[in-house]
Amino acid sequence: MISLCAAFTGSGCVPRTAIKTEYRDVLVPVRCGVVMPPRPSYNPDPAAGVVDLCEYAERLEILLKVCVEGK
Repeated sequence: MISLCAAFTGSGCVPRTAIKTEYRDVLVPVRCGVVMPPRPSYNPDPAAGVVDLCEYAERLEILLKVCVEGK
């Protein structure tokens, strides 16, 4: 009889574990298969050098959009 009472009184002390499942989007890096354009060479004319760099940056931006958007 005593062991039966001990079994019932001890069962209320056991902590209950709550399990919560949470789903999240996980970003996975993917290798992009585009070829980097060659960097512009040094141009002693400052105006032409800036134009070359801007064109290079624009090409890189287009390639980045291809990688990100997959178009």
